[in-house]
Amino acid sequence: MELVTAIGLLSSFVTLEEAGRSWVLIVKDKLKRKEIDINNWDSDDPLVQACLDRFKTDMGDKYNDHIFSEEEIQEIIRGFFEQNREPRIGYEEKKQMTQIIENILYAYNEYTKSLMSSGERTLHNTLSSDFSKIMDKLGVIEEQPRKENIKKFLRAIEISKEIELENIEELINGEYEIDRSEIIETIQAEREKLVSIQGNAGSGKSVVCKKLLKGKEYVLVTRAENLSTGKKVNELWDCDIEDAILWLENKPLYIFIDAIEFIADCGDNAFPLLQEIYRLADKYNNVYIITSCRTTDSSAFMKINTKYRIKTYEIPDLAKNEIDKVAKSYPIILSLQQNKKYSDLLCVPFYLNLIVSGGFV
Repeated sequence: MELVTAIGLLSSFVTLEEAGRSWVLIVKDKLKRKEIDINNWDSDDPLVQACLDRFKTDMGDKYNDHIFSEEEIQEIIRGFFEQNREPRIGYEEKKQMTQIIENILYAYNEYTKSLMSSGERTLHNTLSSDFSKIMDKLGVIEEQPRKENIKKFLRAIEISKEIELENIEELINGEYEIDRSEIIETIQAEREKLVSIQGNAGSGKSVVCKKLLKGKEYVLVTRAENLSTGKKVNELWDCDIEDAILWLENKPLYIFIDAIEFIADCGDNAFPLLQEIYRLADKYNNVYIITSCRTTDSSAFMKINTKYRIKTYEIPDLAKNEIDKVAKSYPIILSLQQNKKYSDLLCVPFYLNLIVSGGFV
């Protein structure tokens, strides 16, 4: 309820200079005799009467059927003294004015109640006495959907980290690791919010993304194919993402979309959803996005990259000295190095793993 009007009305006549002691006496006398009907408040003092008439009319228009709570009354009192900073008002006078305002508003409450039906008074008294209980109950009711949403959000985080990321193979034959530390350290040092990891098919883009996300507390992962199904953002992880972001406050949320080159093959359907995800990062400072994309398809995302200022990092194919290191551990790679027909395959981590693990024919 807007209380400015009440403060203004009171400021117009509850002053010792204007109303004098007559106003105080009127209020005290009426309260003493329990004559609470504001419409019958009259005074022989023309100035006091004019103030009373204005108060009755304006309060009735602005606060029709309103009963002032104790908190509202105290807020009006604070507002009154903020507007009337008279250096001449001493402690006792301020105390007296406070009492006058309280008496007026308490009387106005009684007057409003007198106009209510018995049923309305019963309802009001019940709501007033049990207000804190009702608000607590409402708070529980309002909080329940959010708790359920956060539960779903945390479940999506768990699946993303323990299933989606874990399914990305990091090692050749489950034991040999290709050193990508230099580019990973570069990306980490630059602290970009929006990152696109690009490279040829099988170059290890997803592995780099996985390493960048290692140790992060809140991570959501999805394959780009899921964006082409016509789902909404919240359906990707079965929770209200924006509500979860607000719940996180300033804690970072990392969203990883793997292999977005699939979106380029899906026509225009998936692009709006991708933009919606980037909009979250643009709106909230604690949202970070990492995508992986084949270099050959990167031109399809030029417009989005420009609009959101996405930083691109290229993952190169393996150099000869890197292949030589793998060959020292696996003789089959060493023998294939002698045949130039296999040179293109050996510079791709995906095929190296396939050859070493025995899956290559």
